[in-house]
Amino acid sequence: MQVLITELKAEETTRNGLAARLGRYLGEGRFSENLSVSLEVQGEETLTPAEEQGLFHIVREALNNVVKHAQAANAQVRLHLCEPFWIEVEDWGQGFELQQAGRTGRVGLLSMSERASEIGWAVQIRTSPGAGTYVRVEKLPQEVRQG
Repeated sequence: MQVLITELKAEETTRNGLAARLGRYLGEGRFSENLSVSLEVQGEETLTPAEEQGLFHIVREALNNVVKHAQAANAQVRLHLCEPFWIEVEDWGQGFELQQAGRTGRVGLLSMSERASEIGWAVQIRTSPGAGTYVRVEKLPQEVRQG
């Protein structure tokens, strides 16, 4: 059943595009009224269904982290649908010590990296206590993905 649900959601992303799916997700009021999340989209090129699905899950996980840990009032998702392809999630919350989070085995951060790797993208995270968190996921050049 879970596989069927996942496949149906992948079809939804492909049919309507990642930008539309993110817009619907952000507009559904999933976040507390204390958090405002904006979406900025540049470009109109399409991604593969696997890329769209993986990126959607990465953004969802990043925003879940904002809700659970950041104590932020604002966050922004930026999607760049032209060369070079990337997506960013940024908040202006409390931030955290990245090396310490890596040692404690935070599943969400690991999950984002694994999903990105599966689709040939790479995750970069910048954060520090008191400075918010910036997550950028970039499409790797073809030669790096094949190497």
